[in-house]
Amino acid sequence: FDEEFNFYVSNLYKNGFSYLFTVILNPFSTGHVFFGGLFGGIFAGIFYAYFINNNFINCGNGIFAEQAQILKALDNTMINTGNIGQNMIGINFSITALDFFPSLICDNKIEKTDTGVIVNSVNRLDIISNELIYQTNGFMVSGTANILRNLIHIYKDSLDCFGIINNGLPSFSGNTLLVTESSTATATSTAIVNNNEFYLGHLLNNIIWNFDQNIVNNTTNDIELNYSCYNGSIQGFEPSSNNENLDNIDPEFISENPASSEFCHIEDYSPCVDAGDQYVGSVPDGSIPDIGWYSTTQSHDTKTIKPSYNWVSFPRLRMT
Repeated sequence: FDEEFNFYVSNLYKNGFSYLFTVILNPFSTGHVFFGGLFGGIFAGIFYAYFINNNFINCGNGIFAEQAQILKALDNTMINTGNIGQNMIGINFSITALDFFPSLICDNKIEKTDTGVIVNSVNRLDIISNELIYQTNGFMVSGTANILRNLIHIYKDSLDCFGIINNGLPSFSGNTLLVTESSTATATSTAIVNNNEFYLGHLLNNIIWNFDQNIVNNTTNDIELNYSCYNGSIQGFEPSSNNENLDNIDPEFISENPASSEFCHIEDYSPCVDAGDQYVGSVPDGSIPDIGWYSTTQSHDTKTIKPSYNWVSFPRLRMT
């Protein structure tokens, strides 16, 4: 493919010294494509690169779109089942993208890589609703991106670990960052590090929980932290006294076990419910956004009564 590179509903497995890519439903070809070399995964060096609903199992790296100007990475699963792989990356998008055609990294699950997503020198990029599990580092950003409603789980062991390392100009709202650690952990965990003097960040509607350091600002610029739930230290700046933060107030996660289907979901009675900035994001029931990546469905949603419905609970009802 000279200008377009597409993989849909496919499985990629490690196979000795090469990597077997089995095309199950691909509009362009069928059969097997072998990729050799150290990194594994897929390297896209073309104009368009679309990766939709693929599985990357024990390949170390996932998607390297270092030359693609338009990237769509949607509903992919990248899982390493052993220890966290050092110098391994889930998604790497590192070229100046086309400003008039936004790229999208959405609904991917990336587990046990050294760094989940690397973004470098791109224009319009949305990073939305991804799950990064058992990461040493979550996002490394050296460009511009909208980072919205992602789950970033950092696993602390022997290497210092970071949720976000910012050298660029991203927006960062509605995310959940949580750290868990091994029984022999010796490292330091930091949720967000800002190294960009030109970044006037607005960190809104985020949960930042159990890190040794929450936010380290290595610049002289002010950063706005508001409508967020966190515990622990903040270095380099202080939130304004006029803020809506939940400082050292438990977000009430249903589970902090990454293996649980309710990992980092919040209880209905969580203080984060309806506590976000109403101008950031939206939720299905039309209420004020919750803080964090997971949105609850409110018990007072408007419902419509229909014949033969048996209600277990009684939300607010509208007769029709």
